[in-house]
Amino acid sequence: MNGSLSAGADASGLAGPEIEVLGLAKTYAGGAEAVRGIDFQVGRSPGRRRLGALATLTQEDQMRLDSLFYRLAYRFGRPRWDTTEPRPELDGLLQDRRPGRALDLGCGTGTDAIYLAGQGWEVTGVDFVPEAIETARTRARAAGSTASFVAGDVTRLRQAGASGPFDLMMDIGCYHAIPAGLRDAYTAEVAAVARPGADFYLAGITDPPATWRLLGARGVSAAELHRRLGADFDLADERTAGPAGRVSHFVLYHLVRKQATPSD
Repeated sequence: MNGSLSAGADASGLAGPEIEVLGLAKTYAGGAEAVRGIDFQVGRSPGRRRLGALATLTQEDQMRLDSLFYRLAYRFGRPRWDTTEPRPELDGLLQDRRPGRALDLGCGTGTDAIYLAGQGWEVTGVDFVPEAIETARTRARAAGSTASFVAGDVTRLRQAGASGPFDLMMDIGCYHAIPAGLRDAYTAEVAAVARPGADFYLAGITDPPATWRLLGARGVSAAELHRRLGADFDLADERTAGPAGRVSHFVLYHLVRKQATPSD
């Protein structure tokens, strides 16, 4: 569970759920098999019971498996969600904005953070996958970028050193994969590091594929964001964003940090 598997490692020494996560990581990184293919294979194998057990794991075990999945996905190759091109929505989000401090939550290998830094922003990227952060730092050095990257948990931003205050925050595909039991911790941290009036752009899928749900991904909705973030943020806009791989229901939410009150 410490992420010590290499790209050529087999499943020896892994327990049931870890074996299934290993298979998913290979699929998402290599792209040689369709996700429906691995579902079919698992459904016809003894591993089906192990997959069902993922839904009943403790929160701590779920996070360990999430970490294992993402670390393996980066080690097996380039994950399907990773790209060297910034999200096409960024130009519109930055239009007529004066640069300030920005936070990229779940930054992956740093593509969007490096782009933001190139537009004059002081950017910090956070991701809990060391392999992704190392690649992000390498890319930043190669590009002469000022973007900085922190290996840390987005539900513990201040502990990781991303204490803000930030004028702009982005989450492109991170929140929708966070287990439900950790989402309040995430939103509390985001509210704590946002400057009053800060813009928070959160993009995610509304209905995750079955394979994503095995890793705790439950998607995102405006109703949930209002419930978890409504005390600290106003929802300013909601619109469909560009596709994310095979996912078509990718929605971009624009939230604005409320102004501080004497009781804050």
